[in-house]
Amino acid sequence: MSGDFSSFLLGLGCGVVVGWASAIVIDRTVGFVLGGRQERRLRRQISELEARVRKKDELIRKAVKAVKNSENSS
Repeated sequence: MSGDFSSFLLGLGCGVVVGWASAIVIDRTVGFVLGGRQERRLRRQISELEARVRKKDELIRKAVKAVKNSENSS
């Protein structure tokens, strides 16, 4: 009787571990295949936003430089 219960617990533990590992593998595989489109879209958006920030920073630098030049010439 005791052997049956310990075998049950061992089988249950192994099943949980195998199920968990399978879930991770399937999630990464399906996520890579199906989620790739969304990931590419998000990466494009990130690149676009980074470019906007660079442009904004450049415009701010030009504005600050113009203000300093106008103060120096006054």
